[in-house]
Amino acid sequence: MENITLDSLLSKYLAWCAIHRSPRSLEWYSGHIEGFRKHIGANAQMGVMELRAYHISEWIDSHPKWGDTYKAGAIIAIKRVYNWAIELGYIENSPIVRMKKPTAKRREIYMVAADFEQIMELLRPNDPFRTLFQFVWITGCRPQEVRHIEARHIDIENERIIFPVEESKGKRKRRIIYLHGESLEIIKRLLPLETNGGKLFKNNRGSAWTKYAICNRFHRISKVLGKRMFCYAARHGFGTRKLIQGHDHLTVAALMGHRDGSMLATIYSHIDQDITHLRKALAD
Repeated sequence: MENITLDSLLSKYLAWCAIHRSPRSLEWYSGHIEGFRKHIGANAQMGVMELRAYHISEWIDSHPKWGDTYKAGAIIAIKRVYNWAIELGYIENSPIVRMKKPTAKRREIYMVAADFEQIMELLRPNDPFRTLFQFVWITGCRPQEVRHIEARHIDIENERIIFPVEESKGKRKRRIIYLHGESLEIIKRLLPLETNGGKLFKNNRGSAWTKYAICNRFHRISKVLGKRMFCYAARHGFGTRKLIQGHDHLTVAALMGHRDGSMLATIYSHIDQDITHLRKALAD
């Protein structure tokens, strides 16, 4: 089937993802693939084996504001389509197999308590975004997780949110978000409002939050603050904050939904940037 068009192959892969991948994975791949398809325009009708690395490189270069991590994700998404096509027998080899991707970098920005307070002051008390942001800050959950919480995931009796394996990142084990204090109160407040099986966290129009809407809100907040902030910075801040409070890295990793402490140590911990904490540790 190597005579099929690139456009057809991309469509086949997204249709497959809709069946075999989680909604979050489908959304991630769709974002990259549809962006690439829009960029190449009529070239999407080229034969699937006519694609070259420069097509992808030119797409990436057309977005100068993309960081290395996002660029790497874009390349991974398109290469994954071809690897999948080989696995299923649509093609025998990939014309972009040798294309290299930039190394994803650790986010150096993380949110501290002062940042959190500043942002909360900018948000109206009845702003649904304020509730979403506060929940991420308190629980350390992933932004994509908070967007997909539904009533069926809530275990109020045991004060936790449970995503089944098939809806959890990596699809290897259930993702459990533990609730306490303010985070539990937020869920108790939102739970009775959702009676149709939809998402708990909604915007002013009653629609579920999209990742683009959250990014846009943080973009506007960053302009007011005069420094860059994003939702994942709250998650990074949670990991660093809990370690500084003295909780062991395995406990913090479990709260954040990681299998072990390696990701926490290499990506999410910013203790090396907290000079006050390091000086105190040295003096103890």
